[in-house]
Amino acid sequence: MRSPPAHGLSDNALVVARIGGVFTALSFGLVLSIFSSLLAFVNPWLILVAIPAILAPLLLYYVVIRPRLLVRWWRYEVGEHEVYLQRGIITLERRLIPLVRVQNVDTSHGPIDRRFGVASVTISTAGGQDAIPLLDDAVAEELRARINARAQSQRSLEVLDAG
Repeated sequence: MRSPPAHGLSDNALVVARIGGVFTALSFGLVLSIFSSLLAFVNPWLILVAIPAILAPLLLYYVVIRPRLLVRWWRYEVGEHEVYLQRGIITLERRLIPLVRVQNVDTSHGPIDRRFGVASVTISTAGGQDAIPLLDDAVAEELRARINARAQSQRSLEVLDAG
């Protein structure tokens, strides 16, 4: 069995993932609040019990547990012929993306990402997209350029071999 990829996420990944987790948990909490307010017609005390009882585990998972697991298990490596990704929290997934199949490589970052100097690299193939999240800006730009250069090189070699 192949060893795990060598590179992990940014040092700021944990903070950014926790901030994102707060927004996710609060979004679920908003939906829960709307649902609970409908149930309040049956029992007004239900809101005081239901919202904290469900929001607390959501916050615990999305702000504490999930970010740590994300940072611990998300790994990547760019080889000579493929990009090797490892991700997952409950189910560990390892994926090889052949460089010859890469059509497009992009970087992106939202407002929170920009504040903490992180970006994501998205790799597009005919079969879909994969993203490497929460990399330092400089690492993401270098990785995008390296994957693009190697993908173009691989496609050139394939054309020469076919001709």
